[in-house]
Amino acid sequence: MKGFKDDRPVLFALVLLILFQVVSNFFWLKADQYVPLHDENDYLIKSVNTLNLLTGPGRVTWKVFLDVEPKLRTHFFPICAWPFFLIGGLSYDSACLTNSFFLAILIAATFGIGNSLGSRPRGLLAAFIVSFYPFVMRFSRFFWSEIALITSFAVALYLLIKTRSFKSRGYSFALAGVITAGMLIQQRFVFYIITPLALYLVYILLPDQAVPPPDRGNRGHKLANLLVCILIPALLTIPYYLYYRRIYLAKFTYGIVGDAWTPVEGFFNPEALFWHLGHLLKSTSLFFFLLFAVGTVVLLAKFRREYLLPFLTLIGGYLLITAYPGKESRYVTPLLPLAAVITAEGIGRLRPKILRSMLIPLIVLVAFLNYLRVSWDVGPFKVSYQQTLFELPFFTEPLELLPHEKKPRTLADWQWEKIVGRIREEMDGERAILLVAPYLPHFNYLPFGYFCLLSGARIESVGVGTRGLFNYNFENLLRADFIVTKTGQAVPESHIRYEFAEKTVTLLENPPPAFRKNHREIDRYPLPDGSEAILIARTNPVDDPEKMAILEEVLRIESDHPWALRALGELYLQEGRPEEALEVFRRIIPLLPDWPGGYLSTGRAYVELDRTGEAIEMIRRALEMAPEFDFAHYSLGTAYERAGRFEEARKHYIEATKGSEERARKARERLEMLPD
Repeated sequence: MKGFKDDRPVLFALVLLILFQVVSNFFWLKADQYVPLHDENDYLIKSVNTLNLLTGPGRVTWKVFLDVEPKLRTHFFPICAWPFFLIGGLSYDSACLTNSFFLAILIAATFGIGNSLGSRPRGLLAAFIVSFYPFVMRFSRFFWSEIALITSFAVALYLLIKTRSFKSRGYSFALAGVITAGMLIQQRFVFYIITPLALYLVYILLPDQAVPPPDRGNRGHKLANLLVCILIPALLTIPYYLYYRRIYLAKFTYGIVGDAWTPVEGFFNPEALFWHLGHLLKSTSLFFFLLFAVGTVVLLAKFRREYLLPFLTLIGGYLLITAYPGKESRYVTPLLPLAAVITAEGIGRLRPKILRSMLIPLIVLVAFLNYLRVSWDVGPFKVSYQQTLFELPFFTEPLELLPHEKKPRTLADWQWEKIVGRIREEMDGERAILLVAPYLPHFNYLPFGYFCLLSGARIESVGVGTRGLFNYNFENLLRADFIVTKTGQAVPESHIRYEFAEKTVTLLENPPPAFRKNHREIDRYPLPDGSEAILIARTNPVDDPEKMAILEEVLRIESDHPWALRALGELYLQEGRPEEALEVFRRIIPLLPDWPGGYLSTGRAYVELDRTGEAIEMIRRALEMAPEFDFAHYSLGTAYERAGRFEEARKHYIEATKGSEERARKARERLEMLPD
């Protein structure tokens, strides 16, 4: 009881810290006027679609559950928003409160790690520091999965310590559950957890090195508990990700080939090695990063075995995400709790004591100044973002001297609600597809998707780019029931990836007669930038003349547009003109030599021309790039069938049955028609 009384001031301060951050987030969200953009919109749509599926009529199978759109986002984090919808109603603000819940757990878990490695006061300091990191403050107010990922990793580390080298079965099972949750939040969780699990395996095999030294013997019991922590998450998450393997492979392939999210290449070069370090500095702020450096030096100078866990986990996680070809600034942030713990422990071991006594009040002061700047744009440093930047050797982009403010954002009325309301009035059926052609920060398909969601109508909002792949999917022009475009600027200069949006807006300014014949303008709406939004409705189903006219117009704007060439070739194939299709498809391969679709399309044209040898060669090249490409397997089966090589055709038709439902059905039909 006496020990509990001694701990009460620290625990009281911890509760106050959690309450301060959660209440602060609540008032910040009340003042913020933004709508969900980018990944937030995807997570919100996934959350609501899953909720509607499970609470609606009809039987829900696992396949239906897994097929909830958008498939690129996992289910776990969006589902976590449901209790907050129950409390605050279906809204963006309610969804954002999810991360305040995770923030509270993150603060407690960081305290637990710091307490386990040092003392309760140092654990409290670590919890304080991590909660005031600029990245944590910002993203705990958004509906991104990053805070949930950081939290799951921090909780996993705390539970790992509590297992006592996996002696405790209860904590081992709890750890298995948290690792499973982390993997279901984001698959890259595995990059961060591998190193600490490997370290604890060494502790089991070499008990004299363990911290704290465990009881000798019973090694089999500990290995069994460690195996539980590996097998349970693997059994629960690997089938989940295998189901989506084609989607993730496509995302990864296009991201790498199109330089969509890989700013540096390689591993053994200064730029690659320092890239995430620069973003760790941005995530923590220059002041806290310098404190982290000080803490690191102090702990290395006064090294104890207890420090192996934070240091090796941080180094191992950093090297693994550096080795990963795809790079985003957020990928380093799960290591923030470790940075906070190392900082707090290092400060706690500073000598002389007066230096520590002077530094801690300074930390509190700077933390609150950062809080005022990041949260409310209040403070003594009234400087522009550009004035806060500085450069260092080996870093690929400028670093921030001061954290950039993310004050509650104001937002003008871009007429989303009125336009969506008018679409509801004009809808003929239960569902509709809305194409939003521009891609301005507040006028693109994402905020329209949010208001479609709030309206309760089954309206799918899409852009002219394929979701998440940054390529021109102009086919949405042909399948959309409604189109929103605008006069004036369509794409800001900073969004080079979406230049095709500007080309689509240009096309819609003066569309070909075949397109105009099937559409009508409904209304125009004044926008805050002085331009007008234009709402267009489809009046007749799309026909071949419209398809041909749109494709010719797209190719007139951009003669080497690979996706338009592919679509034009497909149209030629449908019309029985394989020679013209082949000529078009051949132009794609030099434009996208690493894209399997170009070789596949060319091979299919050869099949229609009965040039089966060339067809087989081309389609096999596509399969070398994408071995699980079900359409390629189906097409190669067709080529072999045309060539009279029925056993090889059978083999690839069987592979095609493992693909999409429609492809599997067609492959089974072809299998039944093959001679025995």
